This record gives sequence, C-alpha cells and structure tokens, in this order.
Amino acid sequence: MKKFKDFLGNEITDRWCLNILQRFDELKKRNRGRKYFSEEDKNELDAISEEQDKHWVILKNKYDYDHRSFAVCQSCYWTATIFTNIERYECPVCSGENVELMPLNLNEKYEFQIEPNKGLEIKFSTRF
Repeated sequence: MKKFKDFLGNEITDRWCLNILQRFDELKKRNRGRKYFSEEDKNELDAISEEQDKHWVILKNKYDYDHRSFAVCQSCYWTATIFTNIERYECPVCSGENVELMPLNLNEKYEFQIEPNKGLEIKFSTRF
C-alpha cells in the first residue's frame, strides 16, 4: 500500500483519508497522458467529491468548531488544533497523557516555532 504524507511530511494514517487518497491516486494513474477523463472516471470523481461532502457534514456534527483548543504535548512537542470540548487528550505520537490544552477564541490564531536553543515558542494573535 502506498504511503501518503500531509503538507508537513507526516504520514497520513486516517483510514478514511487514505481511502480517498488511494482512489484519487488510481484516477491519476489511469488518466496519465490523457487530455480528458473517461465518463467512468468522471463518475468516480463525482462519487469521491460527494463522499467528501458527506464526510464533512459528519465531521461538522461530530466536532464543535466553536470550542477550539491549541494542544501541545509536553513530552514530544507534538502540536495540533483540537476541535472538541474535552479536558484530557492523549498524544497520538508518543501516547503520553501530558498534553496541555489552551482554549482559543474564534478570532485567535497561533504560530509556533521550535528552536534547539530556545525550545518551543508560541505566538498568539487575532485573525481580524
């Protein structure tokens, strides 16, 4: 099975995302060198897009986008934005339970930088 990476170079492990990426990859391989998609491949592309839309609706219902938190693991410095209103979170990288959650307002954003001499530097600001 081909491995896919996100824009940060991390391997994608979510089964649903892998399925979609594999289907896109197959479409790309089948249509290499062609100017247009076949009717069958157009239908497959439409089916993938429709599935993505349905999945997005499920995610919107599952996660509370009004409750965002900046998460940082104090053990391995893994970071993420968490879209659920939870009190504890286990790190998906090191499986540690030393993840600190900091609530974010809807208009807040953050930037972070890791430097060997300084460690983790986080800068919070407003979007608007």
